[in-house]
Amino acid sequence: MGGEPKPEDYVIIDSLRFVRPYYFDYVCTVRSRWSGQSILDVFIKEFPDRGREYYAQALAQGRLRVEGRGAAAAAAAAAAAGAAPVLQECQRTVHVVHRHEPPVPAGPILQWVEQQQQQQQQHVKVFTVVGETPDLVAVNKPAGIPVHMTGPYRKNTVLGILSAERPDLGELLPVHRLDRPVSGLLLFARHAAAAEDIRRRIEDQSLVKVYVARVLGTFPATPEAPLVVDVPLAEDLLTKHVRAVPAEMGGAPRGESAAAGECSMLGGKEALDINQQEERQQKQQERQQQQKQKQQEEQRCDPRQPTGLERKTFRKQRQAAAVAKRERREAAAAAAASAAGGMAAGLPMSRPAVTEFRLLEVAPDGKTSLVECRPRTGRSHQIRVHLQYLGHPIANDVQYGGTYRGPIPTAQLAKHMGVSWDVPEHGLTMFPPSASAALEACGEHPGASEEQREHAFLGEEGHAGGGEASQQQGTLSSGATGSQAVQQAAHRQRRLLPAGPGLLDLARSRHVCHAKKKKKRVVREEEEQPVVIVQQPAAEEEAEQQQEAEAEGAVYDAEAHGTTAEADGTSQQQLAQQQVVRAVPPTPQVPVEEAESFNDVWKIGLGGIAALAGVAALAFLGHRLFKSQAPKVQEAIEKQQASRESVQRLQKFISQIRNSTTADLSSERLGDEGFAYIIDALSFNDRCVAADFSKVGVGVPGIQQLCTALGSNTVLETLLLETNNAGDEGAALLAQTLAGGTRIKHLNLTGNNIGDVGAKALAEMLKVNTTLEELQLNGNVIDYDGITAIAEALTTNTSLKVLGISDNYIGALGAGVLGAALRQNESLQELTIKGNELGDEGVKVLCEALKERKGEIKALDMGNNTITAVGAAALADLLRGNNSLTDVNINMNDVGDDGAFQLAASLKDNRTLKTLDVGGNNIGPDGGKALAAALRGNESLQTLELGYNPIGPEGAKAFSDLLKYDMKVETLKLGWCKIGAGEGAKAVADLIMFNTTLRTLDLRGNGFGNDGAIYVSRGMKEHTNEQLRDLDMGYNEIKDEGACALAQALKANPSGAPKDLKLNSNYITKFGQVALTEALDMVYDMARKQMVIHF
Repeated sequence: MGGEPKPEDYVIIDSLRFVRPYYFDYVCTVRSRWSGQSILDVFIKEFPDRGREYYAQALAQGRLRVEGRGAAAAAAAAAAAGAAPVLQECQRTVHVVHRHEPPVPAGPILQWVEQQQQQQQQHVKVFTVVGETPDLVAVNKPAGIPVHMTGPYRKNTVLGILSAERPDLGELLPVHRLDRPVSGLLLFARHAAAAEDIRRRIEDQSLVKVYVARVLGTFPATPEAPLVVDVPLAEDLLTKHVRAVPAEMGGAPRGESAAAGECSMLGGKEALDINQQEERQQKQQERQQQQKQKQQEEQRCDPRQPTGLERKTFRKQRQAAAVAKRERREAAAAAAASAAGGMAAGLPMSRPAVTEFRLLEVAPDGKTSLVECRPRTGRSHQIRVHLQYLGHPIANDVQYGGTYRGPIPTAQLAKHMGVSWDVPEHGLTMFPPSASAALEACGEHPGASEEQREHAFLGEEGHAGGGEASQQQGTLSSGATGSQAVQQAAHRQRRLLPAGPGLLDLARSRHVCHAKKKKKRVVREEEEQPVVIVQQPAAEEEAEQQQEAEAEGAVYDAEAHGTTAEADGTSQQQLAQQQVVRAVPPTPQVPVEEAESFNDVWKIGLGGIAALAGVAALAFLGHRLFKSQAPKVQEAIEKQQASRESVQRLQKFISQIRNSTTADLSSERLGDEGFAYIIDALSFNDRCVAADFSKVGVGVPGIQQLCTALGSNTVLETLLLETNNAGDEGAALLAQTLAGGTRIKHLNLTGNNIGDVGAKALAEMLKVNTTLEELQLNGNVIDYDGITAIAEALTTNTSLKVLGISDNYIGALGAGVLGAALRQNESLQELTIKGNELGDEGVKVLCEALKERKGEIKALDMGNNTITAVGAAALADLLRGNNSLTDVNINMNDVGDDGAFQLAASLKDNRTLKTLDVGGNNIGPDGGKALAAALRGNESLQTLELGYNPIGPEGAKAFSDLLKYDMKVETLKLGWCKIGAGEGAKAVADLIMFNTTLRTLDLRGNGFGNDGAIYVSRGMKEHTNEQLRDLDMGYNEIKDEGACALAQALKANPSGAPKDLKLNSNYITKFGQVALTEALDMVYDMARKQMVIHF
């Protein structure tokens, strides 16, 4: 059964495909380092997963043996001596094992389709051939089956099963592969030409691979705005897992939006192409090196090959060169890692990796998303690592951060994985483009088994067939003559020639050709020097042959050649005289006619040389010209290609604007030129009502084109231009357009470098505009003059309801002008003015104006304005007499306990406030208790932010007593409040145990430790609040003991487990993580509740 897979080799049991056990021969070539050692010692050292007793028994039973030259005689001698055979080079070991392959999924899998608004179930085979052509075969591969032989899988593979069940397909060549846990479309070539064509198309990205993955959380990208991640990857030498290498470790920046990625691709396409070209060259060199090593191995194992001093020398040189090459490579890698500066220990050189992600759909519960993944480079685990790096790992990929244990909605996935095939004239095609999508699932690849390691090549040289053949000890005989000289020539040429039956004949022909050339050279010398004695060449040849024979270690026999000086009667003195005569030949007497012809010949020769020099000069100049112009030509080609890609991308944006009601092009980095190209799509557009052009890099020229398009648009209501460079001039153009009459209700100009001039222009627009309801001018450079103009416009404007002017330079004087205008304005309902250095005086002026105005104010944000207790008193006075305020934000000020007392006094009778944010105000325990007492009985408050206030255990207990039974607060933030691990943690545990309304509870940075975590776990065991969704206990110094207590609480009360438990930045090791993961599984099994734990 160890041969090719057959249908009878497989058995289907309980939806699993098993392979009948069979005997298999593991054959391994003897390495050079094994030579001279017994087979038992080698196997015990190289394959230690089996003991000496097993290998000794296998050797005795014949299941472990040695084959090759001299193996039979050595085995017989070793058996007679009661020892194990000794290995020699050019031999091979054979280990016969009874192989049991792991099972793979079999039987029906589920494909979901929608028919008549209902989901129906269909059964199909374990994988289906979905398309066939004369060149290609397409297979729908399920998860859990490897593509080809790997590790413990040999017959339980896609190729093996197809070979057994579909022999009519013939021999199939894989052109790409999918990991065992990945499902999707798989292409096989039916011949080498088709395989090479697909490989080339994949490399030049004319054929792309698309995956579909279910990830944790709500993925940030949108279907129209993909996310491109350009972060190098490297394998961790300690854990053998692939890791991302971000910018601080010498890698690329984190993921950018589609526009940033595309622009980066256009600008850095050359570098990406160079990387791909280098990879292809490296792969080609590796294939050439492996082929060369295979030929050398065959030559070494050829019994006809002679040995000698030259073989020893060449082998030493090659080994020295390999060592030097390895040392240079390691030195280069170390230097590059050192130059990277931030490269983490244990990470080798990173390799570039680029992946494009596009959101397809978000699960109804909002905990997972379906994402389309397009890898632009091919790296191991690239998609899984990039998703982990974005903070959205594959849902159930535990190796890279996945914690999802719920069911996979197959119907939702199948909607994005439809495959249809057609066979047009030009061959096999797929449509739609996402037909080859595959769900990236998790799963550890099994470790290498003993058989795999035994079958692997383990040579020190690091290549297949490594290791030298044993040196033959024979020498040339003392009577070396013609045929033996041919064998010597063949021996010298053998390393450069492929082994084969005609090797000696080829070497003989090359030797004869060399002898003929040498003879012709001697004849020419004789014709030019007729007085030279002819015995000298024979003597020289005899000396050369004697030196060669001595170098080969052979005994040279001069009598066999019959060319010695004594045989010819020539003494050594005569030979020396002949050498002198040869060295200084007499000058011949040339007649006059011959001299003239000789001069003509010289003239012709000089002319030819001059002509050759001219041709060489022209060739040199042409080469220099080509070398100087080649980069320009290449640059022009690349620019043309980039231009085509840019036009295609812009056409897609135009289609989105024309055909959708909301056009989101944020972060696309179009620039003025690209923006002007697409913005005409808004002209006479009757569909698009909202357009987001934030962070597209548009300036005044682009704003001018936008205003032209808005002049003929009658449906656009929302226009977002956040974080661009409109400036005062662009703001003036927009103001002029909006003053002329449009339907725009919401305008966001945050972060556009607008100053007083632009603010004045917008103010003039507000005086006449009657449709604008929201104007956001946050993060600009508006000063006193600008806010004065806006305030004047507010006195007459009757449509503006929301005004945002945060993070400008308004100051207390500007606040006074704005307050005077608000007394007359009745339409404004929300005012955001944080980060303007208002101080107590500015806050007091605004609060007095808002208290006296006739119109209602619903939301007031005055955070980060250096407010103290004096400003808090003014705000408290406003709250006493105002029954319309629902949202108040004064975070990141310094009101202290005194300000808290003032606010508490005003909140006792307030029943309209829904959101109160007093975080970061240096409120202590006393102020916290005062606020808690003031809020008792308030049933309107829904969000309470107290973070970054040192209220301590006493304040925590006060709010715990307040919220245990009273109020309907849904969001409570107590992060970094110095609650501690004692009484404060007990109070928090009581709050969790008895409260029934909280959805979000933030307890970060309170120093709970293990004791505090144990107290919290006691509250989680008995609480009945099934509304709790988010519980954040990060930065609390919790260790494994606390983690185990939390795990026990989750197991004891699975129905009350939060859907999102955050334990980031604690001291939880693998032990605690395993306990929490087991609790997560139990929560799902017992309560069918999908839960996520963040470590």
